[in-house]
Amino acid sequence: MRKEAVTGSGEKEQNNREIAADSEGARPFAELPVQIGTIQTRIANEKYLRTHKEVSLLISGFFRRDDFVLIFIPDYFTDPRLPNKIHMQLIKDKKGD
Repeated sequence: MRKEAVTGSGEKEQNNREIAADSEGARPFAELPVQIGTIQTRIANEKYLRTHKEVSLLISGFFRRDDFVLIFIPDYFTDPRLPNKIHMQLIKDKKGD
């Protein structure tokens, strides 16, 4: 016979609570690979941004504007002069180093 049938519902509920507590205690360990993956992704992103100065220049262009950013975004990225502006800023920054 199974233990639940013999011992009654009170002990069965206790066993269920213990099982739930055990699985909750293991949850941080189960999430660890996801957290490690997130940290590795952030490190990779940081390395990419540090080696690709043009991305920082593109992003910094947003912060120099006073107008509403959502209206500004399409104009900013469709500006045919944008690649040249970024290229010139990269040259200027390189001369300043």
